[in-house]
Amino acid sequence: MVNLYLNFWKKAFNINEKAGRKEFWIALIINGLLLSVIANFLPQISNYVSLIFLIPQITLNLRRLADLGRTWKSLLLIFVPFVNIYLIVIVLFSKGVE
Repeated sequence: MVNLYLNFWKKAFNINEKAGRKEFWIALIINGLLLSVIANFLPQISNYVSLIFLIPQITLNLRRLADLGRTWKSLLLIFVPFVNIYLIVIVLFSKGVE
């Protein structure tokens, strides 16, 4: 589990690889927990910390979409109402192409 989270940070700016479900879920859960703890105990810096997590999370989403055989343009569907729910479910629960 720790190795998957460390891989998330090692590949934070690399969009050429793929991210499996485990790596995606581990990063999502740990980042959520870290942000909630920081927001509770240090609310003054929680916005800055969330900005630090923003770029790696976007690249993780792009790598997860690549694992599903979709292009980066699919990430733009997140802004379309109701379609974004479908995309989120696909990204969270679908198996990769390989």
